[in-house]
Amino acid sequence: MDVSKVITMSIASPEQNIEFKQIASLGDQNYPSFELSLILKRLKRQGQTAWCEHLEKELELDILLNEPFIPSHIALDGLSRVVEDQFLIGLGIHVASEYSLANFGILGTAFRHAPSLYDALEISHSYYELLGSFTDLTIIQDQEELTHRLVNVSGLSERLLHMIFELTIGGMQAVSREITGSPVKTRALKFVLKLTEADKAFYRSHFDCEIEDDAKFNEWVVDLAHLKQELTYAYRAKHELKDSIEQLNQLMQTLKDEFALVNKFDRLVRNDGDSYPNSKAIAEAMCMSERTFRRKLGKIGLNYNTLMGKIRCQIAIAMLQQGDFTNEDIAFELGFSDAANFCNAFKKWTKQTPNFYRP
Repeated sequence: MDVSKVITMSIASPEQNIEFKQIASLGDQNYPSFELSLILKRLKRQGQTAWCEHLEKELELDILLNEPFIPSHIALDGLSRVVEDQFLIGLGIHVASEYSLANFGILGTAFRHAPSLYDALEISHSYYELLGSFTDLTIIQDQEELTHRLVNVSGLSERLLHMIFELTIGGMQAVSREITGSPVKTRALKFVLKLTEADKAFYRSHFDCEIEDDAKFNEWVVDLAHLKQELTYAYRAKHELKDSIEQLNQLMQTLKDEFALVNKFDRLVRNDGDSYPNSKAIAEAMCMSERTFRRKLGKIGLNYNTLMGKIRCQIAIAMLQQGDFTNEDIAFELGFSDAANFCNAFKKWTKQTPNFYRP
């Protein structure tokens, strides 16, 4: 298998199945607007109205948040500012507790009529572009547990990662409560941040599970049997699931036809055989001059090296997590002259050595 060709990779064994999902959003890729909107509404209720209004004006959020999607670079900028100035343990959990299936549009309808919570998660993985993600995802499944591991391929700060993780796990609990009337049965939560005993008590009160801090990754470990329990619906609901999936496919086709600049870049690189095209080649493939291409990237806070680095980083992490490839193998796959150059680049991308991601 040519690892440079895929967004999702899998490793299967009798004991464990591991999937690597390369889903991190950048630049002008779509990101759902309701998340940032709910964060700002909560901060305003906490007396931060002036701060929120300043941010809304600076990022033109008063206009953008009226649309279902906003550019990822705007959403990331907004979240980063929240973390810099308003970070508190639990903010993401409290915000996500207000999520409803209606926030997710057609995707929420599909969640509501999924045969099980496991199927709802599978749907979310299939249509991740509609959910937005600033990290990649590793899914580890054995006979008893399903683990969601956030993988930082964009060099995000630990606090920002923590906020994103809180929004993720809190959102999953909110969706589960609306579908089934109860939260997902969580076995463990692992946090990269160092937590106080009060912080741990907060998470235990919300998730009733083992809490680990100062961990290698942010991970959500859930009971597989609970996820796979079949939910009983009328025939009409099952028919609605089929209809909503058809609508999701139509929406995804529309988004693909619109093609954000970052999406075009990603597709061109991944479809270019074993080579990594330079900036000029990509610009020509997009029917524009290299100068115009660079200017358009600049407007969304990106450049050629950032985008190419993200793709190489995703491929490298997927190979490292498989545990079968040496640094020399990965350097060759990614087009580096030697392992040392690859290791140096990898540390710039992730702030970690390659060994950090090995099993």
